[in-house]
Amino acid sequence: MTEPEIAQAGIGRKFQKPTVFEQHSVFENLELAMVGAKTVWKWLYARTTAAQLEHIDQVLQTIGLTERRFARAGTLSHGQKQWLEIGMLLMQDPQLLLVDEPVAGMTPQEVERTAELLVSLAGRHSVIVVEHDMEFVRSIARKVTVLHEGGVLAEGSIDAVQSNLKVKEVYLGE
Repeated sequence: MTEPEIAQAGIGRKFQKPTVFEQHSVFENLELAMVGAKTVWKWLYARTTAAQLEHIDQVLQTIGLTERRFARAGTLSHGQKQWLEIGMLLMQDPQLLLVDEPVAGMTPQEVERTAELLVSLAGRHSVIVVEHDMEFVRSIARKVTVLHEGGVLAEGSIDAVQSNLKVKEVYLGE
């Protein structure tokens, strides 16, 4: 599928390195990510509706950046940029969020806030996280799947997976 087809299918993808429009404000990043036609003529004459403003406010609150709404995205911390990118996905109202290593390079406080954010999204969105930080995984996961060479090696609770002999053999060399 093409990138637009993936988004139209209700799948939001967030890769490890945050991709935000650094010269634009947090608000403008969310506004640009809204669902709708992206033609030049549409944007030249577009006016943000009250419903769209309310949606942006809700997303700002969800991602914890309400106080930074007018800050230039380039001035945000690494963690805040990650949250902004998650917010940009939320503007699309996806059914499924695929999130790759969301806490790489974050401070412990940012890791904790990211865990809270992802847990808060569960129920409104299905969330799949690819992550190597097992303490972070423990803080967010209901079910853990370990992949190896393109297949499922183990699946279950974090405790069951961590005590799985095949997982230990493959990943820990035991």
